[in-house]
Amino acid sequence: MLGPQTVRSAVGWPLDFLSKPLFWIETPTEFLALVGVDIVDTRARLAPAIRLRDETAFDPYIFTREAFLQQRLNLIYDGNPPIRDLEELELLEQERLLEEPQGEGNIQ
Repeated sequence: MLGPQTVRSAVGWPLDFLSKPLFWIETPTEFLALVGVDIVDTRARLAPAIRLRDETAFDPYIFTREAFLQQRLNLIYDGNPPIRDLEELELLEQERLLEEPQGEGNIQ
């Protein structure tokens, strides 16, 4: 439900929540049943992608974050992001790797 987000996109969460038809169901039992079905459905639709990520990614967190940021750039520029933005994304990732302490706290 939450997934990767940016601070900018998190501002829209309340409006997204209020715009869902589930929010307007008044009966608590119906609301909980439909939310439960929605959660199970979302998880089932994402299961193949999660399995692929877990099998192929060295670090699932970084893989998910970078995929989200690349998809966001692609959506912003309608499938044709400028090379400058892609290079900045790569440089940012390289800086993050240089800042991370090696061998400490990376227990999985």
